[in-house]
Amino acid sequence: MITKEQALDKAEDYLLTYIGNLVGPGASFFDNEKNVWVVPIFHMSNIATFPLDEIHVDTHGNIVYAPTRERLIQIARKRFEGNEEIKKFVEAIEVNIKLKE
Repeated sequence: MITKEQALDKAEDYLLTYIGNLVGPGASFFDNEKNVWVVPIFHMSNIATFPLDEIHVDTHGNIVYAPTRERLIQIARKRFEGNEEIKKFVEAIEVNIKLKE
C-alpha cells in the first residue's frame, strides 16, 4: 500500500501536468469504504483558497478518479458566479488551459 505522502505526490503531479499551477492538493486522507486515498483539490491564489473537487488514488498508486480541467472550471464558475474576483480567477484558468494545449 502506498503512503499518504505518495498519494499526495501522485495527485500533485497530476494537477501540475493536466490542470496547471492555479490549483493544488490539500491534506490527503484514506477512505476505508472506497479503499482509496482522497486528495482534495484547492484553488490557490492571492485572491482566495477554496476547495474544488478531489482526486482518488488507489492503494497501488493509480489515480482512479480525477476531474478534468473543464470540470474544475465548471465547479468554480457555478460556486462563485457573483464574485468578480473569482470570475477573474476562472478566466485565468481558461487562459492557462489554452496555453497548455
